[in-house]
Amino acid sequence: MGADWLTGQEAPTTYTDIFNRVCPQYLAMGMTYEQFWYDDPSIVKFYREAEELKRRHQEFNRWKMAAYILCALQDTHPNRQKGFPNQFPKEPFAATPLEAEERQKAKAKHTIADYMNSSMAVINKKRREAN
Repeated sequence: MGADWLTGQEAPTTYTDIFNRVCPQYLAMGMTYEQFWYDDPSIVKFYREAEELKRRHQEFNRWKMAAYILCALQDTHPNRQKGFPNQFPKEPFAATPLEAEERQKAKAKHTIADYMNSSMAVINKKRREAN
């Protein structure tokens, strides 16, 4: 709508104008025309949330790909210091915070088990030497 020539402010927008303006956005998200105009209006919230999740997922995948490329370039760079360990990850990056937390717990559990095994080996060695 045009601006009011007297005040210079936008004229009030009707709901029909607003819905007509946002309809293509929801169609691009995968909502059908019938869903947008005739179904329960609350489903648009779920389409927006789903679109946001897709966007975040794509953003994370792009970041992850860049991180892998950076690691690979650092490992193959000719000026890399000799004897410096490779930086390329041995396993894929965690896809979710929950997965990262699970990996961290598993690593801690493995570390504790290694400590216990080495402690038992030392204790058994001392026992054998004492006998």
